[in-house]
Amino acid sequence: ADTDGDGILDGEEGTFICNASNEQGQGRRPVQYQRHQNNLFHIAIEQEAVFSHMDPPNPTPVEGASGFDMTDLDHASSGFVVSRGPSDALLSREASDIITGLRTLGEVVTLSGGTFMQSHALKEQIVNVTLSMRVSAATNPGVIRNRIIALLLNRNLADFPTPINSPFTNSSNDFLVNLMVQRDATDKSLVMGAVATYSDWESREQVSFHVADAGSGACIASVSDTTENECESYLYRAPVADIVWVVDDSGSMSDDQDRLSNASNTFLQVAATLGLAWRMCVVDMTEDNDGSCCTGNNQSGDIWLSAGVPGDDTKFRECIADPAGAQTADGGYEFGLTQMQAAVDRHMPPTQDSTVKYRPDAARIVFFMSDEVANEVDQSADYCNADAPYDANECHFFGGCMASDLMGCQSVMMNTAQMITCEGYSDGMWNHSDCDEVYRCMGDMSDEAWDPMLCDPTVQPWVDWAEYNQVTAYGLHILASDPQECQEGDNGNATSPHGYQEVINRTGGLMGSLCQTDLTTTMELMIEDMAGAASPIVLAHTPIPVSLAVAIERKNAANPDLTDYEAIPRSKTAGFNYKASSNRIVLLGQPMDYPPYEVIISYARWVTSVAPPD
Repeated sequence: ADTDGDGILDGEEGTFICNASNEQGQGRRPVQYQRHQNNLFHIAIEQEAVFSHMDPPNPTPVEGASGFDMTDLDHASSGFVVSRGPSDALLSREASDIITGLRTLGEVVTLSGGTFMQSHALKEQIVNVTLSMRVSAATNPGVIRNRIIALLLNRNLADFPTPINSPFTNSSNDFLVNLMVQRDATDKSLVMGAVATYSDWESREQVSFHVADAGSGACIASVSDTTENECESYLYRAPVADIVWVVDDSGSMSDDQDRLSNASNTFLQVAATLGLAWRMCVVDMTEDNDGSCCTGNNQSGDIWLSAGVPGDDTKFRECIADPAGAQTADGGYEFGLTQMQAAVDRHMPPTQDSTVKYRPDAARIVFFMSDEVANEVDQSADYCNADAPYDANECHFFGGCMASDLMGCQSVMMNTAQMITCEGYSDGMWNHSDCDEVYRCMGDMSDEAWDPMLCDPTVQPWVDWAEYNQVTAYGLHILASDPQECQEGDNGNATSPHGYQEVINRTGGLMGSLCQTDLTTTMELMIEDMAGAASPIVLAHTPIPVSLAVAIERKNAANPDLTDYEAIPRSKTAGFNYKASSNRIVLLGQPMDYPPYEVIISYARWVTSVAPPD
């Protein structure tokens, strides 16, 4: 056969992978397509999955749910799809509401807050929100899935006329939940994801892939969407990333820095497994520092710490603990956006074979770590020298004038009754003239004070700069969905990490929670995502992940001009993986002695009016 019609038989090139899967498992993988019985959604799942409907009693026109189960031991996972009315006009707050709601089912930790992106049909979505969940009484993934469906539809599970019978017998107290949320219409959100026991997700590759695909945002579509098959050729070389770490060095961060340093061994080990050629530059958040890289305890030699250089992994851990290096450290303020720009600009332009400048082929990654909002978006300096932002057309997010006017604010602080009254206004104390002085002194750095229309412009210059410089940002922060005791123990505000959050969301990175005792799993997820962002293979379309098949060129060591092609499996150690956040393919454990290598990729994809047939 000659699949691509170029006159070369499939056996002599990699296009055999573009045929439907054969008995040997070579070729594009089969897909099971299912539509909701009331046409609320259309999904693509594994051919072996068992699909069931689970609609609530008395559903509204946008309410419905389904489930799908993979019961084989090496694939054991329980999927769900829910259509519902949005809980908030902002998708980010709806995702936060979902995480907060899941805490009624068990102890939940946000390993990854997910990636903001558009679907194949250009719909706003947050994908791969990854959560660990511990429940008090041992149960199985199917039971947890049913509870999640009931929660998302704001119903009691006992009221569902046809709950899905769980096919699982493996019980556990610890689970992994991965999900996506998509704004399908102004009055309709779609939530799709999957549940597995934590041990299965951690130890069984296929389970982790099923869970990731369910929350990727690429397996759900409108009922009118059709599909077509793609066959694409790429040249591959090992991923390369230059990573700037911008670390908050304030006193409240010392234990967080210790936990990050402890997790760095895993971070570097996973990077090696992924074949990621990394370099690191660590800086702090002191406003006037010049962006020079820390190169060890009290050292700022301003060269990149590099993979394969003896001792650089130790220096990296030292710099996480003391990010200012030889420069002045001001732990009282967090100008992380300013230092991001200073560090990146200082190491531009990309220059071949430089130990100081970026590498020309490197992905530019920035990693923030802070338990505060970015000082750049706190408008106290402007407002405290003039009027506080009482006007309806001003951003009301600011830290107050207590620090600059302690004497003037003392009497306000002593009037506890007035303080309680003002803090109790659900529409913001700035809307109540009797609270003008309380608001001026205390400010408001809650999410309610951050109106995106009014406040996003305060961070837009850094978003524009990051996008222009092709930076992908990641971060570890206290999240709005974290437990209240964690927020009070760190920054004291039930708020998102504004400034950092907007840059991370707009550049396609991930946020994880600082509110966890062990950062290892979160760091694994982040380095895997960074390797995806650094991969040279960016697919032409959004694939249906369960359909993906890959073949790679093999070169004869004695004569690299002699080649053949081999199908490789989806694997975290010896094959390929798909990263939905960047729509890229990453190769793992593949010989790279004579780059570049041709890689042939086959997949099915959704076809819509905005993603028409080729």
